[in-house]
Amino acid sequence: MLFRHKKRGSVYRLINIAVQESDMSAVAVYSDTESGLLWTRPAEEFFDGRFEVVLSRETGGNPAAREWMQ
Repeated sequence: MLFRHKKRGSVYRLINIAVQESDMSAVAVYSDTESGLLWTRPAEEFFDGRFEVVLSRETGGNPAAREWMQ
């Protein structure tokens, strides 16, 4: 899925939802579509409204992302 950061306008591709080893919390793993740089942030922050969906065609194979999107 592609997301746009509402404040900066940058576009990112959500790669997957992962687990932070230190506290077992969910984190979003995403990449900048221009630079390819990988980022992580707590999943609850990624889905709290600061990003908006730009293109949604890739949730089928990722159950964790589907769960967070609901």
